[in-house]
Amino acid sequence: MKRYREALDSCNLALGLDPFYADAYHNRGLSLLEMWRFCEALSDFEKAASLNRSIPYLLGHILYTRMFLCQWHGLITLCDEVSQAIRLGLPASLPFPLLATTVSPEIQRQCASIFVHEKCPPRPQVNCERTARGPSVIRVAYISADFRSHPTAYLMAGVFECHDRTSFETYGIALRTPSEDAIGTRVRHSFDRCVDVSRMSDPDVSGLLRDLEIDIAIDLMGFTSNARTAILASRPAAVQVNYLGYPGTMGAPYIDYIIADAFLIPSQHRSQYAESVVYLPDCFQANDHRRLVGCNPPSRESCQLPLHDVVFCSFNASNKITPAVFAVWMNILAATPRSVLWLLGNETVQATLRREAAAKGVDPTRLVFAPRVAYEQHLARLQLADIFLDTFPFNGGATASDALWAGLPVLTCAGQTFASRMAGSLLTALGISELVTASTDDYERLACTLAANRDRLAAVKDKVARNRSNTPLFDTQRFTRNLETAYQAMHHRSQAGLPPADIDQHKVVDL
Repeated sequence: MKRYREALDSCNLALGLDPFYADAYHNRGLSLLEMWRFCEALSDFEKAASLNRSIPYLLGHILYTRMFLCQWHGLITLCDEVSQAIRLGLPASLPFPLLATTVSPEIQRQCASIFVHEKCPPRPQVNCERTARGPSVIRVAYISADFRSHPTAYLMAGVFECHDRTSFETYGIALRTPSEDAIGTRVRHSFDRCVDVSRMSDPDVSGLLRDLEIDIAIDLMGFTSNARTAILASRPAAVQVNYLGYPGTMGAPYIDYIIADAFLIPSQHRSQYAESVVYLPDCFQANDHRRLVGCNPPSRESCQLPLHDVVFCSFNASNKITPAVFAVWMNILAATPRSVLWLLGNETVQATLRREAAAKGVDPTRLVFAPRVAYEQHLARLQLADIFLDTFPFNGGATASDALWAGLPVLTCAGQTFASRMAGSLLTALGISELVTASTDDYERLACTLAANRDRLAAVKDKVARNRSNTPLFDTQRFTRNLETAYQAMHHRSQAGLPPADIDQHKVVDL
């Protein structure tokens, strides 16, 4: 019900009656986490663990909160403990924290399957008659809580608008009321019909999808904040798809497809996905060609950046920064005198990372922290940086796309998981695969080389700017047509009574 303050009062009352009540510490920590009071939440989670370490998902909450705060003490031991528990089939963590803390696609799949079994298992399917509409129009419902100022909305807005209305009817299923700002209004108006279901129960939303006779339901949430996976547990749509919001398999028997591309899920990793894989021809990620980059970016001086020295940046969320990534970044700074690293982070994160930098022999003032600003302002200020240093094993998705859209080269390291290959997929579609490395040593070496050779760096920047308009990555119309072709292939299989199967865009006629 999201009544977090009342939840805090209840937990406080319970702990007043029993100061050794582990579940109350855990629940209070969850409320504090939702209220973005991370330090207090971590204290409660660790107190709960000291009393009962086997509380479901508790270790994962500790792991996520420590990662968000960049508090890495005992992190390797904790990661190993979580992974071992998952191997034993125990609900040790929600799926999301593992995206940044494990390089194993097997562990990520098993974690997702455990969560689905525990929290949103399959439910009996409700049979209902569907009206014969003819073969031409496919009803597609996009399910999301993020029809607002959120990466999902900024990436998908153009696709929603570009759909072929002669072949598709589009529905927005808003798990939260769409915002009244420009992006929320734009997204809301892009659908044939947008329905606010924020006050409806999961079964009622499932019933709505049945009543609307939705052919394909696209879950844009996965296991991210405010997701309501159980809506699809009774199979209200003929075809159900995992796309964009969650970079990994959902491990759910009622999710038929995951949308990817050949770089994102190469053949040797295919077995780690519970869904059938739809391989789009260019890139898995939607992009909106109407994103505006401010024509008057701020000055470097106003952002506390050096006027002439190299500015590295990484605007990925702090929970994606691992100790290994940070160590590589400090090596890069040590090898490139006077360069700086431009980051995001609250005051706690800033203090922690500056201490970590000093411990590695790097002047902590070389870490510069940017405030959060409006989206258009953020795109404009990205132009001040020289190189975007991606995180791994949880790459930037929308953050990497934003950097490339602003003309900023992105340096990434590709791994074995979906989350660790996202930026590589973007760069491949942009025709700049030379910025995709296969090891941390190569990543570090290339960053230092580009920083030391200004002519080579300028050539890379020119290539990013040039390729933005003549490669597939930011061609919204092309992407939408490819996506629609995939939808048609899924729908045709369903209509023919065939089970889901992998779909390659170049082989969609082979139903």
